[in-house]
Amino acid sequence: MDKDNNDFRLYADSAPFATLIYNDSQKWIYANLEAQELTGFNESELLSQFFWEIVAQDYQSLIKERGLSRLEGHWPKDRYELQIIQKNGELKWIEIHMNKILLEGQTAIIVGAIDIDVKKRNELELIKSREQYKILTDNLIEGILLLNSTYTIEFINPSVQQLFKRTSDQMIGKIITQACFYEHRFKITELLHLAKKNGISVDEFNFSREASLSLFEIHAKYLETEDKYLLVMHDITDRETASKNESNLVKLQNTFIKLVSEIVKSGIEEETYSRILKMAIEIVPGVQAGSVLLRDGDCYRFAAAIGYDFSLLKKITLKEEELLQTGTHDIGIIRNLKQQNERNIDDDRSYVLNSAGRTEEINEMLSIPIVIDSRVVAFFNLDNLENKPKITTESIKMARLFSDVMTAIMQKNLYEQTLSMKNIELKKLSNYDPLTNLVNRRFLSENISQLFQEVTRAGTTLYLLYIDLNNFKSINDNYGHEFGDLLLAAFGERIKERVRNADMVSRIGGDEFLLLMTSLAQEDVIKFLNRFIDEIKEPFFVQTKKFYISASIGISRFPTDGKTFQELLKKADMAMYSAKKEKKPYEFFAAFHDNNP
Repeated sequence: MDKDNNDFRLYADSAPFATLIYNDSQKWIYANLEAQELTGFNESELLSQFFWEIVAQDYQSLIKERGLSRLEGHWPKDRYELQIIQKNGELKWIEIHMNKILLEGQTAIIVGAIDIDVKKRNELELIKSREQYKILTDNLIEGILLLNSTYTIEFINPSVQQLFKRTSDQMIGKIITQACFYEHRFKITELLHLAKKNGISVDEFNFSREASLSLFEIHAKYLETEDKYLLVMHDITDRETASKNESNLVKLQNTFIKLVSEIVKSGIEEETYSRILKMAIEIVPGVQAGSVLLRDGDCYRFAAAIGYDFSLLKKITLKEEELLQTGTHDIGIIRNLKQQNERNIDDDRSYVLNSAGRTEEINEMLSIPIVIDSRVVAFFNLDNLENKPKITTESIKMARLFSDVMTAIMQKNLYEQTLSMKNIELKKLSNYDPLTNLVNRRFLSENISQLFQEVTRAGTTLYLLYIDLNNFKSINDNYGHEFGDLLLAAFGERIKERVRNADMVSRIGGDEFLLLMTSLAQEDVIKFLNRFIDEIKEPFFVQTKKFYISASIGISRFPTDGKTFQELLKKADMAMYSAKKEKKPYEFFAAFHDNNP
């Protein structure tokens, strides 16, 4: 017992955190140098106080009540963050941990305390910063070992027993390297050597625990006067797992920043799905292959596949009721794909799925639906082909993040497609005549300069034909505008049928049309006009009624009669009115000008 007490006091005196002990006297009976430095009181001042007296007023009743309960054998919460009153009257935040010990044959309560003032002031920064881990956060929860000069374990605290699931009898007397992972045995020997040389040393090690390996951060301090080593062990297995998860999240973020950049430039194209699928397989743990099902009307088709024969898969479609994916629109794990496909799908498609899709080799499928406006627009199916389950809660967590990002991307893409279609419609409405579906005056005025440039480069002539229907007002007056509109649409259709694809036909308002013709000699234009006048005279049938119409046409030429659209339009208009006045079917502006100098 004396040896245990000596070992304990050796540990407590050397501990890098404040250590105090009280017993049924309700006063402190021990306070190490760290405790004196933390509170500002010397040892005699502390040992004269009840254990609750140094606690700030807001916490004093709680600590007193629970501290006394421990002496009675009860054990309420053993970790607190509270404020103490230092000797200089200033408040200081500390974190304390308590445990019951036997000291000199009597029950006593040991209290470990660390200064957390910085933590309380900078809590958010500390949470975010992985580099802010403390060397020692808790003297009772952290594993404490005392080794002799031969690295044999002489003392362990209860946390070591809990960490390794071994009793003190099973560990005390053993050399520390026997508990360490084989490859790290030389490494821990080097750690202890550096601690003896430098006073303290830190490193990370794998230790065997319950048929698995756990990663520990170990702080070794050499106690020169006793020729022993104090080891403080901190289990960082979860921290390293979190670090890997954080790395995956960063990778996911960087991947999708790149992906979004690509999609912003070019939109989601067919090959884009293959790149997205590849990224998902790289990011989500436990999967090695996958496919993408994309909604196409009431069915789904394969838009990408990795690890499978996409050339065959893309030839089949699946109805919604034939899918194995969850009907709840949530991420799900699917197993026994081959058997389920054979039950749900006809033999031909089932054969393609099972052969090209290797369904018999899929141990489990992680199905990720992309839902927009309560409707599944796609499924990203990520598959585990290994012979044991690999998809974990971490896989599902990453899949949810992937789903959120892909939903946002596809929703944006769908919105942009809809907006693009509406812009096309608006552009068409602004540039086309809705009655005849011919380009309008605005379109001509904005685009004719390109025609002028082509004609100038080719050294040819552009002819602008201004066509005005004769006496059309009487048709509207006698039969109504409904009949008039139908007749105008029919006339526009007849013009389009009689001209070349290279010619441009436009309705510029009312019963007025324009026809632009290039790469023709004037005699060819005259031949066209004579033929066209005869074709106009053929009857039009509108709702069982027969109509005969005629037109007056004025022609101007670029660049002879003008070099702008407005000049050509004005001169063709003048020639048209001259033809109408003279009751001629058409007239060139040049002839009109010669007759009207």
